Amino acid sequence: EGPVLDLVEGPVLDLVEGQVLDLVEGPVLDLILD
Repeated sequence: EGPVLDLVEGPVLDLVEGQVLDLVEGPVLDLILD
């Protein structure tokens, strides 16, 4: 669990959070603000 969890919680989470934030800040924000 150790090294694998470190990988998942590190770079993978960064990737996921990055892509999700891009989505949220883009089309979703446009929808919310409109």
